[in-house]
Amino acid sequence: MTAASPRSESWLIAAQSVGGIAVGIAWLRSDSIGGWPLVAFLVLVAGTLLGIAASVALRGSFRVRPTPRDDARLVQGGIYRWLRHPMYVAVILIFAAAALSRPSTWVLLTAGLNLALYLGKARYEESVLMHHYPDYAQYREHSIGVRPLAGPGKRRGEGMNPDPDRPDPPSAPAGRA
Repeated sequence: MTAASPRSESWLIAAQSVGGIAVGIAWLRSDSIGGWPLVAFLVLVAGTLLGIAASVALRGSFRVRPTPRDDARLVQGGIYRWLRHPMYVAVILIFAAAALSRPSTWVLLTAGLNLALYLGKARYEESVLMHHYPDYAQYREHSIGVRPLAGPGKRRGEGMNPDPDRPDPPSAPAGRA
């Protein structure tokens, strides 16, 4: 993947906004109104605390657009020491809490669509950051991505492709050195 135009990134940001509003409307209009189940409440608290930790670590460097400013530095402190996209994970957890608290068809559908959007945005942002920061590949090897168990972003560099623009190299057949 190569960097998209600012206009393409604007569409992505608009989709995030519409997606968040859609989850909110679906949640408010859900027939399954009741108290918050404990698990939903705990997921909401975890997402909120993670979002706060990410904001503190960014120290004013927050940007909705995936492409960093030319003078930006790669944040690797705070929660970013372990997790590359804590803000995305925080938002995903908050949407999951909404789905757990009112599991109607529309809430589940809008939360699921937002999950796909944020996973796609994280994948796109990974490719942008690989091109923007020379030390991003090394940082990526020592941190967890949004999808810690699948594809690029596995923990400790297992199965990682250092260049997201190229497909993963073929594996050697089992039993051969």
